[in-house]
Amino acid sequence: MAVAQSRFRGNYLGFLYIIIFTFFSLCPFVFPVMESDVQPYAFLLSVLLVLASLLHPHRNPYIIVSVATAIVAVLFFLLDPSQYALRLFYGYFSFAFILIASFYSVSKYGDYLETVIKMIILLWFLVGMVQLLGGDKRFLGFLVSGARTTSDRGVFGLASEPSFFGVQCFYFLFLVSLFKKHKLLFIGICVIMSVFMAQSTLGVIFLTTYLLLFAFDTKKVKVIIPTILIIVALGIYVVTNDSGGRLTYLLGEFLSNNMGSFEDDQSTTVRLNSILSSWGMVFDSHFLPQGFSDRFGCLIGDALIVFGFIGLPLIFMILTVLSKSFSSKGIIISAFFLFFLLLNSNIQISNPSLAFVLGYLLSKQDSEHNYV
Repeated sequence: MAVAQSRFRGNYLGFLYIIIFTFFSLCPFVFPVMESDVQPYAFLLSVLLVLASLLHPHRNPYIIVSVATAIVAVLFFLLDPSQYALRLFYGYFSFAFILIASFYSVSKYGDYLETVIKMIILLWFLVGMVQLLGGDKRFLGFLVSGARTTSDRGVFGLASEPSFFGVQCFYFLFLVSLFKKHKLLFIGICVIMSVFMAQSTLGVIFLTTYLLLFAFDTKKVKVIIPTILIIVALGIYVVTNDSGGRLTYLLGEFLSNNMGSFEDDQSTTVRLNSILSSWGMVFDSHFLPQGFSDRFGCLIGDALIVFGFIGLPLIFMILTVLSKSFSSKGIIISAFFLFFLLLNSNIQISNPSLAFVLGYLLSKQDSEHNYV
């Protein structure tokens, strides 16, 4: 399916539907109807788009992988149709639907979605700015499912908590990289949101990794040097500015070689234990599928616990599509391994933003017939 470039294809009502789908995919925490960090609107809206996409055969191998994984998830759920299993099954099933819907949306309307995405990013920026400077960290918190933060953390924007806000900025960067206009401006906006608003250690790690890959992928000294200087300046700010919250504290303790503080930090300990526990279960089972038996805050570990070796193609697909958002072969390989490390953190497979970004990137890559 070729990406639309010069003319508007399809009716305006259909495009309006896709705008709403895009909004809920990139604002998945808003308008809570259930006790969950991620709300189901994007999945529900994706159903009609998936049905519409059936008019065209899906030949992309990565879409086939996502569908095959969803089918296996259905089988595992039927073997254990408990309420707990339903929650985990939903994540993988909705992931496939939203990815296909995003792929179809970009294939259908192409660059017209760029303006929509810009407006959504600006909405996150404005809400975060009001929360940060308006004296009320919980501004519009009633619109967000489980909105939470503390006095020593940043704001949550339109996410449930600051760390999710920071990771959301990471997702935005992949979309921004495809912008035809104002790319650097929106990269700057994402940096401001992640560092100064979310003030999330996890978010800054994701952000820094992406910026370094992006800068060296350009192969332009005028981009590489300013990027490195910006990262150094941000590091100095985070360490020296008391308003940096936990991010300032943890970096300061790291630079002073006080590693005991990390052991005492509950959030860091929980995340690390989650990674170690999930991989421990994976190796103990020798990569055999365990179904929906447990849940950990580790995307790759989760997938391997549930699907075992069957989940490897899904993980490969996610890492490959994200990595191929860059152009240099060396950077693509580096990105693959760096993103492998990052996705061992508290990333939700049920977050529509991840599936939407993958579908968006995949549609662009598919138009170039650029497969691994």
